[in-house]
Amino acid sequence: MRIADQIVLGALAGLLVFLSIMFAWTAIGTAPLWHWLDNLQQSPLDAVLLMIILAGLAVYLGLILRRQPASTQSLVHSTDFGQVRISFSVIKALVARAAQSVEGIKDVSVRVDGENTLRIHLRVRLLPDYHIPSLVEAVQRSVQAYVLETIGMEMDSIEVEVMGTLDQGGSRVH
Repeated sequence: MRIADQIVLGALAGLLVFLSIMFAWTAIGTAPLWHWLDNLQQSPLDAVLLMIILAGLAVYLGLILRRQPASTQSLVHSTDFGQVRISFSVIKALVARAAQSVEGIKDVSVRVDGENTLRIHLRVRLLPDYHIPSLVEAVQRSVQAYVLETIGMEMDSIEVEVMGTLDQGGSRVH
């Protein structure tokens, strides 16, 4: 959470503490809350300002809560020293790097699934005039080796979906 968020949340907590104290005083017989509310009736500008501040804090709090990720998907890898959680976004970046290192691969998008096992789905666009089965196999080998080397886990499956080719002058099968 950023510092600005902490400051706003602290101010909101302080306001709630202040209102709680006012309600407690009102409950035990003294009426500072009612006097304060009567004063707000006589000064409408203060009341409007208070409403704007409270509404702004409520909207800001809602935005903070919405911005927080519900749960980051990750792969859990157990070692002798404990568990390591590797975010799917990290795995996606590693897989994309490995796939793009294969000559003939141009565009790559990656989807990662699994909890204790790893399943990779790649959507690729190729440069023209490459032998597609050989290229797909090279991508699978590259991804398997790179992910095994970097995160130390083998994958259950690496599915490659060829979405098309990108035109680039010349025509020769590699």
